[in-house]
Amino acid sequence: MAYLQALAETLKNNPLEVPPLVGYRYAAVLLKAKTPMIAPMDIRFKKISGLEINRQLETQENWALLKSKPTRGTMTFERGVYSVPTPLQVTHTMEWLEWDAKLLQTDVLVSLLDDSPIPVPIKAWLATDAFLASLKWGSLAADENQLLIESMEYNYRQLLPVSL
Repeated sequence: MAYLQALAETLKNNPLEVPPLVGYRYAAVLLKAKTPMIAPMDIRFKKISGLEINRQLETQENWALLKSKPTRGTMTFERGVYSVPTPLQVTHTMEWLEWDAKLLQTDVLVSLLDDSPIPVPIKAWLATDAFLASLKWGSLAADENQLLIESMEYNYRQLLPVSL
């Protein structure tokens, strides 16, 4: 709300000076079987990358055409590894049991948040029909004092901007 109040004040004083959004307050919710995984540990990530919308074009006789087969996008989530199992880690364990046999699809909602004490989404994207493509863990090094980072890569069918 603080962001929206500041934006309203800025627009009132000078309508041409709208500040760009910051990219460091965000949350992601994975909707496993259309059920949100909203455990506090499962919505906070160090980094989210892959918020892209692309389309494939081809040319035929000087005409640009859309390719008939769309490509899937890739979104990567990075976070520290927790010592206790989170709901998302339990879900990943269930996926590992059938890793070579079955894909478990999910939708992923990524929200950019304002800077109020109780954050409010101000922009959001929905990645549809996503599936876990890979899990990676950072290096273990005795000479470094860093968190162990877990990286989850999801392939998705479509990324849709969500109106708020």
